[in-house]
Amino acid sequence: MVFINDNGQKLCSLPISKFADNAKYLLEQIKSNGRTFELPELEEFLNKIQCTSIKAKSTVKSDIRIVIHDLKTGQMPELGFSIKSQIGGPSTLLNAGKTTNFVYKLSKPISKSKMHTINSISSRSKIMDRVTSLYESDYHLKFSKTEKTVLGNNLLLIDSLLPKIISELLLLYYSGQGSSVNKLVEKLEELNPLGFDQSSCHKFYSYKIKCLLTDIALGMIPSKVWYGLANTMQQADA
Repeated sequence: MVFINDNGQKLCSLPISKFADNAKYLLEQIKSNGRTFELPELEEFLNKIQCTSIKAKSTVKSDIRIVIHDLKTGQMPELGFSIKSQIGGPSTLLNAGKTTNFVYKLSKPISKSKMHTINSISSRSKIMDRVTSLYESDYHLKFSKTEKTVLGNNLLLIDSLLPKIISELLLLYYSGQGSSVNKLVEKLEELNPLGFDQSSCHKFYSYKIKCLLTDIALGMIPSKVWYGLANTMQQADA
């Protein structure tokens, strides 16, 4: 049985089979319909389980919170679950936006006409093409800071060198040297832009990026101060 509570008050209880049947029906409808469609057949069920929104706020990692009754230990932890759908394509762990911008400085002064020429590049891959144009004109980009202080400090909390490492990873991506995190980290290990002592074959970049990904999975988001405390959140794939 699944019990629906609100402020300690029991609202209703439903057998798990009801959730399984409705989930199966919903999946079938998603696959057979277009992007936007109505499903009045599910409204009664959703209202009964007090589901008024199908998506959590962007500032919250967990889409649903469940109290697990552990009969063996007698504990009843409340766990948050992030539901990642693979139906429309691979889901993301961290979304890019205004809170994730990195700021760079040019290695030397640039004229207004040259700046205008580069900024006027509006191709589909305009950022990558602008970076390429800068490199071809013998300009180099040097990391300055994260645009938002919260993100910068969150990265510093995880590892003091993470802002610099991510800035180098982004430059590799936008200069066309890789499109996946795995490939980009391999390239970082090869180039070693931070000058780590690799004589003992330590995987500095790989380990530090894994620490970042782990903290993101446990609740770190760019717009909120991260204290390094796990959000006791599990991830479920739909």
